[in-house]
Amino acid sequence: MADRIDESWGSQMPNQRVVLPLSDAARASLLAVRAAQEAARDRARRQTKRTRAWLGGIAGGIAVGLLVFGPRVGGHDAPAKAVSSSKLPESAPVAVVAVEAAPQSAPAASPSAEAVVLNAPDTPESSDAPDAPDALPDAAPGDDACSASFGQRRWRLSIEACTQAFQAQPKNAALALRIAHAHHARSRLAEAADWANRAIALDPRLPEAFVIVAHAHTRAGNPAGAVEAYRRYLVLAPRGWHATEARAAMRAHLREKHARMHPTTPNTPRTTAVSVAAAD
Repeated sequence: MADRIDESWGSQMPNQRVVLPLSDAARASLLAVRAAQEAARDRARRQTKRTRAWLGGIAGGIAVGLLVFGPRVGGHDAPAKAVSSSKLPESAPVAVVAVEAAPQSAPAASPSAEAVVLNAPDTPESSDAPDAPDALPDAAPGDDACSASFGQRRWRLSIEACTQAFQAQPKNAALALRIAHAHHARSRLAEAADWANRAIALDPRLPEAFVIVAHAHTRAGNPAGAVEAYRRYLVLAPRGWHATEARAAMRAHLREKHARMHPTTPNTPRTTAVSVAAAD
């Protein structure tokens, strides 16, 4: 009977695993092992979190320390040392253009006049405060009629009143310049130049007087005298109201003078004319 039971049991469950019952002691030991494993995993996770937090705090402290104390570590002269230790690039070479010299037979213009024209700024009125037009010095007390008529631009009356005041004060350069200006406003340039020269003789530091003299020379057909008067004006007022006018007149005179000395012909090279244009 036992043989039959064993055979039938083996034939019915050939692939099934037999689970044997555990004792209470074995079950308790397995539970203890599993609890120990879970506790170890928890400790590992907590340790990892603490390590990451610790490393993050150290990194943040280092960053703050560099921001706050970084410049003090190298000292205040650290940027200067870095700049001085680095090799600066060399500047680009300056191009030098050779200019053909003018013939020795051609006399140059007046050095003082040419220096004023070529070395001074071309647009003086655009920079600084220019001298106002008709800016004349104040005359001495006692010329109320002269000052009133001059301020009202009543030129005929101004000439009479200022002339009377000048007779009482013959060394008053301001009165002489007002008379010159009144004559100039009436287009009487010869009389204006006469009074302007009187004012210059009394006080050579009156730029408006030289402008009046230059206008008189221009009308009289004396460009050389006009250029000299303009030059003296620019010496006194290089950024004055008439500075552009003075430089333009001087440049035109220099061009005409050079053209007369070097007339262009079909066989004459134009290098000198180009040189003048470049210098101008």
